Amino acid sequence: MVSRDGVHKVAAIWAYDRRPANGSGFVAFGQRLLTSDEPHCRELIDYQKKVITALGIRNGPTHGEVKWCRGEPVLVEVGARCHGAEGIWQQIADVVYGYNQVQCSIDAYLDEKAFDSLSVEPTLRRAYGMLLFLVLYEAGIVQDIDNDRIQEIKALNSFVSLELFVQKGSSVSRTIDCFTWGGVVRLINTQQAAIERDYNAIRDIEKVGFLLLS
Repeated sequence: MVSRDGVHKVAAIWAYDRRPANGSGFVAFGQRLLTSDEPHCRELIDYQKKVITALGIRNGPTHGEVKWCRGEPVLVEVGARCHGAEGIWQQIADVVYGYNQVQCSIDAYLDEKAFDSLSVEPTLRRAYGMLLFLVLYEAGIVQDIDNDRIQEIKALNSFVSLELFVQKGSSVSRTIDCFTWGGVVRLINTQQAAIERDYNAIRDIEKVGFLLLS
């Protein structure tokens, strides 16, 4: 969310894809952008506005994580900051919504008219957008990157960009948290079925492996 003088607006709604992997029960596999008319989003929005109001946050960005649990919202955490991860999500938000939380935060502080014109919440989408965090299932020393596998990812219709967090000679561990991802892939498509198909295709490539290890 982004706020100005106690008026809270939703800059983005991200749904996390978290699953068990490598003995860890809650690994982040990716995230996708939602609109406010999707299941439970209305309840989550109303709840989170009450949270940041109760905390006395009146101006600037907030990032909250809320779980839908047993029929109601449950707060995981909230911070008076933008969504993190070094802004790897900005490009996707720009394409899907036409704006991102960073720009909205600047407007909240410096441009009242721009803030007033911002939608109260994301109701329309221009495309479907997803971030995919590359999960590693083997540990070792990287001897090489399997370029054939990387090209398979880049050839997918929804592919936008790939950033590897590993390189030749580096030591890698099995992914159990955000510090052990192998990289991140940005995906955008105007068709929901197509982007989900590509997302699942990369999950299959992960299991085969895209690193040559020793």
